[in-house]
Amino acid sequence: LFIFIFLLLLFVRSPWGQDIIKDKLISTITEKTGTKVELDRVFVRFNGNIQIDGLYIEDESGDTLIYSKSLNASIPFLPLIKGSGVSVNSLEWHKVRANVIRKDSINGFNFDFLVNAFITPDSLATPEVAADTSAAPMNLQLGDFDLTDFKIRYTDDVSGIDALINFDELILELQETDMENMVFRAGDARLVNSEIRYYQNKPFPETQEEEPMPLPVIFVDNLELKLVKGEYVSKPDSLSTKFNIQEFLVESAQMDLQENKVKTDLIALSDSDILLELLVTENKTAAVSNETESADGFQWPEWQVGIQEIKLENNNIAYYLNGNTVQRGQFNPDAVRIDDLFLDASNINYKPGDASAEIGQLNFKEASGIALNEFNLNLKANENQFSLEKIQLGINNSKLAGDFNIKYKSLQDFLENPEEANLNASLNNVNFQISELYRFQPDLKDNEYIRTLATAPVSGSMSANGKLDKVNLEQLNLNWRNTRIAGSGTISNMQDPENL
Repeated sequence: LFIFIFLLLLFVRSPWGQDIIKDKLISTITEKTGTKVELDRVFVRFNGNIQIDGLYIEDESGDTLIYSKSLNASIPFLPLIKGSGVSVNSLEWHKVRANVIRKDSINGFNFDFLVNAFITPDSLATPEVAADTSAAPMNLQLGDFDLTDFKIRYTDDVSGIDALINFDELILELQETDMENMVFRAGDARLVNSEIRYYQNKPFPETQEEEPMPLPVIFVDNLELKLVKGEYVSKPDSLSTKFNIQEFLVESAQMDLQENKVKTDLIALSDSDILLELLVTENKTAAVSNETESADGFQWPEWQVGIQEIKLENNNIAYYLNGNTVQRGQFNPDAVRIDDLFLDASNINYKPGDASAEIGQLNFKEASGIALNEFNLNLKANENQFSLEKIQLGINNSKLAGDFNIKYKSLQDFLENPEEANLNASLNNVNFQISELYRFQPDLKDNEYIRTLATAPVSGSMSANGKLDKVNLEQLNLNWRNTRIAGSGTISNMQDPENL
């Protein structure tokens, strides 16, 4: 027995034995499928190391099903033999070309012939056995993945999906894979020089309702996307988006979709372009409006978010609705193009009933002519107050600085009875160009008084407090050319312009 095992080991480890195994594998697949199969080298060790070089398989049409230049995997055999699970300690896979195609539901996918070739008639005739729901789920343990030079095409005419993914490098260091609880933990995850395209050409076919899968819990130490571009088009939803990401970075991220919790140290995006196009019909708009009206009051979203820092630098974002286009000199909310977006924000926290954020710097250029030169503030919102502190705002040639605070019994009460809220506002260093209103209301150009006021900026300061139905104007100082207005007083019914 010892001599037999020793000779078997020598046979499997020897190049001669490996060639026999390779030739037997190729001949078996070819005989059963009648398709072309090529394999340069296969090498298997008893410790679970597997190396496959030069694998090529054609589909029944003579087109490439899969080509793999080199695959090196570490898959321990002992857990497989014991039936305790599947472990992939490492996987290095280089230069892969794959085409997965399904033209109709009768013939199925172009790889089905491989599966059918190894299914015996006896296995097809075996009566169905009720699934053992008490059985433990498969134990799957994944390790480090190093994938390079991949080009994969997926075309499914039945579900209306046409997808493509190409990338030069994908590195994934998995530390935990808990399929039962859907918990995944990774060290570094990196995708470099990639193109991703997904087209949904028709609605998904209706399927029987199944018990929903638990949402995942994902931990990632470092996630990096570099030189990643793509496109997503959904014809049923009339939605199209394109993106070209030069560099995207996330550090120490936790995304618990089961408990609606998101936490991360850093989100950074630079030198990237994002385009979103929507087509909304009147029926869709009415449906959204009815859904909003039927809501039972205001509800805080059931999420918990904690982001230490967000950094956006030199990004361009565009949004177009129903084919609208940007017009220079007139702002159109249905066609917005933002260039040179820069954002530095920190301490962004949210939980139901409490939200806060610190915006250190925000500036951009909008294609209609709006230039946000300066924007920073501290924001706080909860069930009893809403405040904007340390406001510094600069738009084109207009500027504003100050603090703004509103207190109320509850947020729902404020939405229903805004006049009962208490206001405390202090605005200083106000410098406003009346002509900036033309971008939002072009008809104001026809008003003689507005045209006259627009010939010079209005500057000054103001402080006010009290309830919104009767605001105490403590101090008002306005300047326009050689005219100065100073005073104090009250403003009644501010929330009702007709009775102001």
